Amino acid sequence: MTETSLIISASMLPEYQDCARRAAFKGFKEEFAKAGFKQAKPAKNIGAAIGTAAHAAFAQLLTEKRDNFEPDRESAVKFAWSTFGELTVDGVMTDATTDNVETARVQLERVVREFTSSVLPYAHPLLIEEELAVDAGDGFIFIGHMDLYDQSERVEDHKCGA
Repeated sequence: MTETSLIISASMLPEYQDCARRAAFKGFKEEFAKAGFKQAKPAKNIGAAIGTAAHAAFAQLLTEKRDNFEPDRESAVKFAWSTFGELTVDGVMTDATTDNVETARVQLERVVREFTSSVLPYAHPLLIEEELAVDAGDGFIFIGHMDLYDQSERVEDHKCGA
């Protein structure tokens, strides 16, 4: 990567369809700041906070398994809830699916428990939450993160929904 590289994250592409201006501001903060623009910090979306917190718990469980420890589901649920709290300390924007924080707690616990019963028993982790980067030329770098690369040479991207 060079000083003039423009990094495009795969995770920002779906948001671009929802609101191109917000996605551009979020994805290219430094470029906009250099040009003198500032963006108000929006409240964290509750669905995004649940997904981020669940992924943190998934990573904890997978790491425990990879490192030959017994994965601790209850500890992972507590870690997910703690992560959710950190992400939403400044407020959270609810939606029709998750209209309050208590519903978020129930959903978060559900997705972590489901992961431990339907994914974790079959996973044989080697790499967890690793960044992949591809130089596309002309100063463009595409990045993404794989949730899991396991012994069967599979790359997994875990999706979670309540």
